[in-house]
Amino acid sequence: MMFFFGRGGIVGWGSICGCLTSAAGAINLIGDRNQTSKLQDEVMTWYTKAEFPQYQPAGLDLATTVANSTLCHVSVTTWCQHTGIARGDSKRGERCAGVTADTAAFVADMLNQEFIGDGYTPKYAIADSVDQCMSCHGEHTIGKDDCVPCHRDAH
Repeated sequence: MMFFFGRGGIVGWGSICGCLTSAAGAINLIGDRNQTSKLQDEVMTWYTKAEFPQYQPAGLDLATTVANSTLCHVSVTTWCQHTGIARGDSKRGERCAGVTADTAAFVADMLNQEFIGDGYTPKYAIADSVDQCMSCHGEHTIGKDDCVPCHRDAH
């Protein structure tokens, strides 16, 4: 219940996906700051590139999409537009449950490799466009999410 507030992008605000808040919190409990920051960056970047949901709750065969963002509203909107399923449909909730399960599995595997195996080797890179955006906006803001999928005219 500690991270229930993350549902819907923090109590329905559509900001960061709630499963990422929980994942980052769990990772933060283990290791030092440099180690946990590396792993938190990895789960955030992985989330933007993963096909969701792989886990299919309730035996459904839900379509998968790539979020291209860590934001709940972008992730859900991308999927809803692709499938034609409305925001209030129960299948949307099942999709989010699948995304949460996929994220938990990814984090568990990553932590096992890091702490039980030979160490986790990052596989996902922050989008090149982030450096381009930050070259102008970096003096006034921070961020690692790729802005281009929503702000195509940004270049």
